[in-house]
Amino acid sequence: MSKTQSLALQLAQPWMERLSCLDQLPMQERIMYCNQVRMEWMNTYFSATNEGISNIRLGHRLPSSHNQNHISIPLTADQKHELITAVYDHLFQQASGWVEEILEQEGMGKAPVPYACVLFGSGGRMEMTPWSDQDHGLVWDDSISLEAGSMEAYFAAWGEAFTRLLIQLGFPPCSGKVLASNRQWRGSLKEWIARTKRWAVERGWENTRYLTMAMDMRAIYGATELEKQWRGSLNMVSPLLRLEVQRALIANLLHRKPAHNSFGKLIRERYGEDAGRFDVKYRSYVPIVQLARNTAWMEGQYAEALSTKERLLRLSYSLERDSSLDAAVRETGVAWEMVLESRLEALGCLVHGQWQSSGMVDPGRLTTVMKQGLKSSSHAINKWLRCLERRYLHD
Repeated sequence: MSKTQSLALQLAQPWMERLSCLDQLPMQERIMYCNQVRMEWMNTYFSATNEGISNIRLGHRLPSSHNQNHISIPLTADQKHELITAVYDHLFQQASGWVEEILEQEGMGKAPVPYACVLFGSGGRMEMTPWSDQDHGLVWDDSISLEAGSMEAYFAAWGEAFTRLLIQLGFPPCSGKVLASNRQWRGSLKEWIARTKRWAVERGWENTRYLTMAMDMRAIYGATELEKQWRGSLNMVSPLLRLEVQRALIANLLHRKPAHNSFGKLIRERYGEDAGRFDVKYRSYVPIVQLARNTAWMEGQYAEALSTKERLLRLSYSLERDSSLDAAVRETGVAWEMVLESRLEALGCLVHGQWQSSGMVDPGRLTTVMKQGLKSSSHAINKWLRCLERRYLHD
């Protein structure tokens, strides 16, 4: 285990322990307790208030073993996201177990077959912010011969219960309805394999988007090997179809919001309630996520890496044959930390018991180093896109 990981997990451990061993409490008391712990956790690291996030802390103070004073341990953006992932994975795992308990109490019995709860989006990539929404689904084992209707009834109820429970825990549902309560995002292993194959064959902007979203699938509870079996099916694509999918992936990447104008200035929103703010999510963060994810699939790296940082690192070791693309990937990797730091400055707020964020940031909150990182990433994104266009769309 690296020092970065050990520090993040060390800081996460007390909070994970507090979120455990609640099975003796009534469900509503568990939910109230978890919301209280979550607020305390956010106050400790992200200065949360009932009105929103007022300040992002750069570190955490731990007792010094040498004197009675305290020492400040700065946390990098990577460490903050490891901390967030550890705490939220644990909370979602607890919630998954509670859903099974709820369904048993409602007379539905135990799960009819092994299954896995999976995360998509930033949760799948281990890049959630403290105020991220919920993106999840279900995959279940179909090697056991059972009546399909009974399995569908159980997992439909599971998805509805899980979505409701996470709402009560302060996680708003994904606006795109990437939820286990939506039939499109739950299914048997065979259904998932057929679904992603259909998205590859029946290309179009929407199906290609669904395919790339599925590439972030990460199992956090249950029979996690089902996710690995599904991921292996992504390689079962004929060479001709693979080329067509690659072109569709690149075409989808061309629709994006630029981060800087020709003078190198951040492009601020011009209208509405976000006027004057910078859309760090869709102008900087999401383009890099998409480039790293899509290029990783095209380069055969999809099975080994899920986080954007892992994808960037693996790609930087596999693109030596294309020096221009390799340089663009490496430049993006250097700027990635500052993109993550800037994204954490796009503050969240508590609305009707649910944490939310627009992904917009006041440029005044960004340090000079952050702004330079965003500018560097913007140039690297443009280079990366041009390289992919030359390779897949114009050759």
